[in-house]
Formats: sequence, C-alpha cells, structure tokens
Amino acid sequence: MFSTRTDDVSVMQALGAGAYGYLVKETPPAEVIRAVRALAVGEAAATGMVTRRLIDWLFWRHAKPVAASQDKLGTLTPREREALLLVAAGLSDEEISRKLTLQVTTVRSHLYHLRQKLGVRDRAQLIVFAYQSGFSVPTAPLQPQ
Repeated sequence: MFSTRTDDVSVMQALGAGAYGYLVKETPPAEVIRAVRALAVGEAAATGMVTRRLIDWLFWRHAKPVAASQDKLGTLTPREREALLLVAAGLSDEEISRKLTLQVTTVRSHLYHLRQKLGVRDRAQLIVFAYQSGFSVPTAPLQPQ
C-alpha cells in the first residue's frame, strides 16, 4: 500500500485486505526501493512511522490483560502455581498427582481453586490463561525417533 494516510483505521484496513507493505508518499526513494525488494522476496515492509504505530498498538492491546493476569498470579499459592504449570504442560489429574505426590482429590481441589482465583471456567481456559499471561510457554511435543 502506498498512501498519504497513517491513521490506525487506514493502516489496519490495508493490512486486513492483505497488504504486506505500507509506505507513505513522503518515503525517501531509497526506502521505497528497499521495501519493493523486501516484498518481492516475501517479506513485509512499512515506513518507520507505521511500524511504530503497529508496535504501540500491539503493546497497548496486550499490556492491560497481561498486567491483570500478573495480579491474579500473585494470589496463587506455590502449590497452585506448580499445578498450573503441570496443567499447561498437558498432564492429567492423575499425572499431576504422581508428580506432586498428592492425592488426586487434592489435585482436583487445587484446580478448582485455580479456576476460582483466575476467573476461568475449565481446564482449557486454565491453559490459555497460563500461556497468555506468560506464566507458561507452549512447547512442541517430542517427535518419535
């Protein structure tokens, strides 16, 4: 996209329509050439002003939920934190029980308290919360050799 507009709506509409580049008409010729070359090999390109606005948009879009998540994480006991990590890693209640040397009913109690404290309704949302808050990072499953 080559435009005079740098407002959020114009940029997002262009990207939503499939643009991989967004340059303003004041872009110096050398930068236009670099952008065309980048786009020709499948990369993205944007003027500095547009890139900055996109970074700001991404940061502010995610900053408040992450901050709120951090506050909620601060309310968890050490055992609840361990259970959350293991749930996010995909372990069943029984596997968590063995790993933490707890009764299955105790694990279920921890998971119930986690759901209450974090304001989620099920195991899947616990996992999503763990990833979105940055508490846990998804890992690729091991490939059989």
